[in-house]
Amino acid sequence: FLEVALQEGDAKKALQLLTDWEDAGNKATSHHYNLALRIYTKRGDLHSAESLVKRMKDRAVVPGSGIYNTMMDAYAKADKNDECEASMQEMVDAGFRPCLISYSTLIYARARRGEYAAAEAWLKKMLAQRIQPDAVICNTFIHAYSVKVDVAGAEKWLQRTRELGFEVGVASYSTVVDSCAKSGDWRRAEMWFNCMVKDGVEPNVVTYSSMINAFAKAGELDFAEQWYHKMISAGITPSVHSFGAIVNACAKSSSPHAAVVAEQWIDRAEEADVICDGVIYSSGVDACAKAGDVERAVRIFNRAKAKGYKPHIMCYCALARAFAHRGDWQDVENVGEEMVAAGIEKNEFFIYAQLVGYALAKPRKSERAERCFREALKEGLNANDHVLGALARSVGRPRAEVLMQELCNGRPMPPPAPRRSAPPPSRAGGNGQQQQQQQQQRQCWGQRA
Repeated sequence: FLEVALQEGDAKKALQLLTDWEDAGNKATSHHYNLALRIYTKRGDLHSAESLVKRMKDRAVVPGSGIYNTMMDAYAKADKNDECEASMQEMVDAGFRPCLISYSTLIYARARRGEYAAAEAWLKKMLAQRIQPDAVICNTFIHAYSVKVDVAGAEKWLQRTRELGFEVGVASYSTVVDSCAKSGDWRRAEMWFNCMVKDGVEPNVVTYSSMINAFAKAGELDFAEQWYHKMISAGITPSVHSFGAIVNACAKSSSPHAAVVAEQWIDRAEEADVICDGVIYSSGVDACAKAGDVERAVRIFNRAKAKGYKPHIMCYCALARAFAHRGDWQDVENVGEEMVAAGIEKNEFFIYAQLVGYALAKPRKSERAERCFREALKEGLNANDHVLGALARSVGRPRAEVLMQELCNGRPMPPPAPRRSAPPPSRAGGNGQQQQQQQQQRQCWGQRA
């Protein structure tokens, strides 16, 4: 009956059955308790699981190795690594020999957080007990090194998986390709992709999306688009991550048409009924900001809100930066007010954009810049070199040095960065047309022209 309750996931029923069994004068075993325990741990109800183990001990039922392994698994999934390892020690103290499952759980607990040194330490202890790793442990290490973008470590464990005679599947290959992509090494990502195909493993949407991302990080928009078309030719339906990677490639591209292309890819994502996330829209706004296409940036930003998406901090920062590079400090302030009203606090990226807006305003808004800087420090934000560079541009370097003496314990100003000109507007038209467009954009943010 406990087995039936386990299949049904009915913890209340399982506990009542266990109680009735004991009240009838029967002796419950560790196996009985473990069946009920697994219902709680499967639901993630760690508190009830711990209470059940305490009840078992109070009733003089000696825990078996299954109890310890079940609790270790529950602690690992709850990110309670110390408790997980304490359960392991308790099991050893009780005279049980840890098995492959025991060590796999401990390795997983550390590896899922990217703590591969601690995971490797448990592997050594496992090998010392002459227990060989299985395919699950190998994949766990591949993932752990990938989380830390340690390409060499991920590759080492993929190779070890082969040496141990285990089949290397699409998940393992895709993880290594993704690690290469995150490190910006598209050549290595491509090498592993080709190796995967040569071994007869069929790439999936994750693999192709990682390849798109590899070229996106390198700002190679054309190649990113080529990998998208390869994916379509292979009969694979693109995901939100596939489209997001291409729009991100637009944001990193130096192409003068990147903003236009970014919006086109957002169009395609929506036409494909892909549920777009914040990455797609934020990257689109970012691409427009870098191209100086403020009108398009506002359009994509408003489009995200119309779709019911709540823009996150980086989306607001990208939009603020688009206005800032034109010196439209009033629009930057309006973006900030909307962001704060949405419950999002300003960060260093936004303060940087705000100071740049004051610096490029005509005339320069030094008093507003100084007030902005003081308020930012009061809120506990970090005055990094980028923020200080923008401060120097907005108030002048001598005044910035005075402020550093007063507010930052005399911390020296960073050396001046090479001056960059603001990106030219991407729209055609004379000064009158540009002024009219700027006025319309201000009205979109509720500001009087």
